[in-house]
Amino acid sequence: VRRLLKRFGREDVPVHVGAETPEYGHTIEESGWGRKYAASYQENIDKLGLPTVEYSGVSPTRNTAAQALAEVCRTNPDTTLLCLGPLTNIHAMSQLLEQTGSTNGSPPRPLTYHDMVLMGGAVHCPGNCGPNRESEFNFYSNPRAAHAVFASTSTSSRNARVGSIRLADLDTANDAHEDRVNTFIESLVSNIETKTSSNDSPALELLPALVSIMPSSS
Repeated sequence: VRRLLKRFGREDVPVHVGAETPEYGHTIEESGWGRKYAASYQENIDKLGLPTVEYSGVSPTRNTAAQALAEVCRTNPDTTLLCLGPLTNIHAMSQLLEQTGSTNGSPPRPLTYHDMVLMGGAVHCPGNCGPNRESEFNFYSNPRAAHAVFASTSTSSRNARVGSIRLADLDTANDAHEDRVNTFIESLVSNIETKTSSNDSPALELLPALVSIMPSSS
């Protein structure tokens, strides 16, 4: 993430470190898909040509991902959260939003309201991990967190309320759609080249690289 931000000149965007492992569930190394992804990570980074960033092993920001998300929801009404991975940090954020205040008698925190767009689940397609490959990794990684997030739409709280959840399941990323995505990206590159007089656009340079690392269905 920090490499992408540096590539686009947006190092002002804060990056918060999330939970290292789920409190209940499975890590990425426990699935064949996850091991394959981890093994090709550096190769994909190299293909994208992303710059290196210094990393000392210490979080680049003081707050955890859950704390940062909770603060965003408190200070920005009608926030929409885009969740592209396991829901461990989202569940932790929800627990923070449920808190009514500190133990020193401070007043209750204001009500927050947020929508979610989730990538996860295998609703009408085979999964990519778990027993008989019936599960999808993001939900399989922490099923307890996924259950809690979906249940939050039907529970009331004095401090947090989830409006809607829109789900893009594994079928949206399967082979049947990859050629369509590749075609879209290639047409986008062509349009940018037509409308751009110079080739110094980061987006123009990265889009062909994205095509090169996407698996082909042919």
